Amino acid sequence: MENEKFPKEVVSIAWILVLGAVLPMLDSTIVNIAVNDLAKVFSASFTVTQWVVT
Repeated sequence: MENEKFPKEVVSIAWILVLGAVLPMLDSTIVNIAVNDLAKVFSASFTVTQWVVT
């Protein structure tokens, strides 16, 4: 079989899409870990804090 390579533009777009998908997941993970602390700092219930974060 021939070794076909993707054009450089397609690979660049693929990397942009991957980074665009990974960064929001990382951000939401960081915020969700801090929900309990945020609830304490703002003297709010866990439910309200989670709703605001969402």
